[in-house]
Order: sequence, then structure tokens, then C-alpha cells
Amino acid sequence: MLRKRRKLQFWDVLSEQPRIIICTAIYHVGIRFFLHYQLFQQITNSQPVKIRRP
Repeated sequence: MLRKRRKLQFWDVLSEQPRIIICTAIYHVGIRFFLHYQLFQQITNSQPVKIRRP
């Protein structure tokens, strides 16, 4: 019963605050992309390569 209640509360919070969750998700994705982009730039500084977008 406790687990079920926790799940219900969790989903209630999700439905109540979708903006916060979406913002946090975008924020995390942005940080990851930024870090990967920095690494990519450092690697390609020695070898200039055209950036291909998937």
C-alpha cells in the first residue's frame, strides 16, 4: 500500500508540475550538449572538420 501511495503521489506531482519537469529535462540536456560540444571543439581544433548534423 505504501508503494502504491508513493507512486500515486509521484504521478500527481508530475501532472501538477509539468513545466518544472520539462524545464529540468531541457536544462540537463542542454548541459550535456554543451559539455559534448566543448569536447568536440577541443578534439576538432587540431583537425578542422565540417560539422555534420544528424
